[in-house]
Amino acid sequence: MTSLRAAWELHSSAGKCLEAFLISMSTHILVTNSKGGCGKTTVATNLAVGLQVQGKEVVLWDYDIQGSSILWSHNRMTASEENSQIKPLKAVACNSSKPGKETLSFQRYKYESAPFIIIDATAGKIPDSELERLIRISDMFIVPAMSSSFDIKATERFLTGLLTHRLYRSRPRPVGLLENRSIGGRDNSDGFLSFLACIDIPKIAELKDSPIYQEAADAGLGIAEMGDTRAAQREYKSWKQVLAWVENQGTEESRKPPRKAPRVPGSASSSEEALTKRETG
Repeated sequence: MTSLRAAWELHSSAGKCLEAFLISMSTHILVTNSKGGCGKTTVATNLAVGLQVQGKEVVLWDYDIQGSSILWSHNRMTASEENSQIKPLKAVACNSSKPGKETLSFQRYKYESAPFIIIDATAGKIPDSELERLIRISDMFIVPAMSSSFDIKATERFLTGLLTHRLYRSRPRPVGLLENRSIGGRDNSDGFLSFLACIDIPKIAELKDSPIYQEAADAGLGIAEMGDTRAAQREYKSWKQVLAWVENQGTEESRKPPRKAPRVPGSASSSEEALTKRETG
C-alpha cells in the first residue's frame, strides 16, 4: 500500500510539473467579472481576433457553460469556408454541465500550448476551485465593466476579491479595466472616473454601445475584420489600445515586481484619497 501511494504521489508530482511547464509556454489572459452581461465574451472573442490579425496564434478557452465563445467559433468556421481570408480560431469548451467537472475535450487540449490563450470566464460567481486555478495560471486580467451604478458596485466587489486573494497577493500581475457598452454622457463618465480614482488599476479603453458588435458576433468576426464603416473604424481604434496594453505587459519593464499591489477598492485609504481629490478639484 505504501509503495502504491508513493508511486501515485510521484505520478501526481510529475503531472503537476508538466502542467506548470506547459502553462509557462503560453500567455494566459483572463477576461473576467462576476457581473453578468458585462460583455466578457465580446471582449474575449474580439481580443482573440485582434491578436490573430497581428499574426499570433490564439486559442479560446470557454469556461461559461452557455458556450457563447464556442458558438462564435462555429460561426467563424462557417465564415472561413466562405471567405479564405478569415482564419478559423480554435475554441475549447472547458466546463461540463456538472459543477466542477471539466469536459473531455478540455482534458485533451488544455496542455496544448499556443502563444496566447484567451479565457472567457464563467458568468456569475466563479466556484472557488475554478477561481484558484484561473488566478494561478493567468498572466494578466482584463475586467470588462459598464458604467451604471449597479455594475460599478458589482465590479468593485469582484476586484476586492481578486486583489485580496492569496494567489494574487503572492504574485501580483497586471489588471486592466475595460469600460464596455459606453453610452457617453457626463453622468456615466463621472461615475466611472470616480470609480477609477479609488483604485490603482488602469482603464485600458472605452468600447461604445454599438450594434456592430452583435453584427460581428453573428458573423463569427471581430471588429478588426468589419470593414471601413465609421463605427468599425472608431471601435478598432479602441481595440488598438487594448492590444497595445496587452503587448506592453510583456515588456521587460512591466515584468518587474510592482512597488505595491493595486489599491483594494473600498479601502479606507482609497476612499479618503478619492474624497480629497474631489474636494481639492
